[in-house]
Amino acid sequence: MKRNVFEPVSTPLEDEIPTPYTVVGSQQWFDTAFEESAVSPDQQVVISDPQQLQPILAQLRRLPLIGVDTETTGPYKVGDNAYALNPVNEDCRIVLLQLGNEDRVWVIDPAYIPYFKEVLENTDQLHLAHNWEYDFKWLLVKNNIHPLRLYCTMLAEQLLT
Repeated sequence: MKRNVFEPVSTPLEDEIPTPYTVVGSQQWFDTAFEESAVSPDQQVVISDPQQLQPILAQLRRLPLIGVDTETTGPYKVGDNAYALNPVNEDCRIVLLQLGNEDRVWVIDPAYIPYFKEVLENTDQLHLAHNWEYDFKWLLVKNNIHPLRLYCTMLAEQLLT
């Protein structure tokens, strides 16, 4: 089949990749951070005691590679367009942490991020993120987590192209 030069071509990165996910957090977080019915009950793990995180931590410890992503927020400040992007500002915060691989992603309540310190600082696992510098600063400043053995896809792309 001959293609027109300007015809869009679907690549694996543009195709939908169905990845199972589980949202992990306190009942209060589910009640306040999500619209009603945004997360189906079969995708929720409601945590009332940090010990309930142990099965998730055990699964993550077995992974040779873990994808990492933070979502953050903060107020807009006139004259400082980057204010909300700076983790040292007290009114800026992490709203969730995502950890996983192609088989499972865990979306984690920010109140429970400190319990994932061991996983993020484990040198036996490779931690993959896009723009690791951003996520690294947020995890370090807000949770005293110093992620180790990192691979940044943004930096790799810049070096390769």
